[in-house]
Amino acid sequence: MPPMPVTAAAKYPDAYLHPDLIIGFAGHRFLENEHVIHAAITTHLEQLKKTKTPRAISSIAIGADMLFAQAALELRIPWHVYLPFPENEFRDDFSRQDWLRAKALITRAASVNPPPPPPANAARDTAYSACADRIVAACDLLLAVWDGKPARGPGGTQETIARATTLGKRVIIIDSATGAPGEPTPTPP
Repeated sequence: MPPMPVTAAAKYPDAYLHPDLIIGFAGHRFLENEHVIHAAITTHLEQLKKTKTPRAISSIAIGADMLFAQAALELRIPWHVYLPFPENEFRDDFSRQDWLRAKALITRAASVNPPPPPPANAARDTAYSACADRIVAACDLLLAVWDGKPARGPGGTQETIARATTLGKRVIIIDSATGAPGEPTPTPP
């Protein structure tokens, strides 16, 4: 009899039985220093993991999303990927090399969460915004790599931070240029 496959639950049993913190993520695609940002994300996740049993959720765009997924997996935090489109369509938004990197991370995800069917004639940007909404709705805390500037489009980092803040979620910001803690966002009463 062949060996049983190792499931995500077997790899991360505590987080499947008793997760007490769902960490969502939003961040910029183009970063000046990925090593600094990866280190900052890792530091925040390590701190959160000291007192909680976390799960991590994000999409998997190039840039900060990939760094978050990589850091979560390195720290053995179960990472759940949310896709704005079915995989075969989403891959069209990547170069071949970037898709290979994204796909390697997706195969290590605890779960892959495709989007619900889109409304008829929905704009492509709507899918990115809806994906960000799903992440914010599911998380307890949003970790964000942000440059402090307005969103450049639907589902952008600033828009996602604003959504999380409006819903009363805790938001931790990492400056996208320096990796330093950003200005905290107020949580509504």
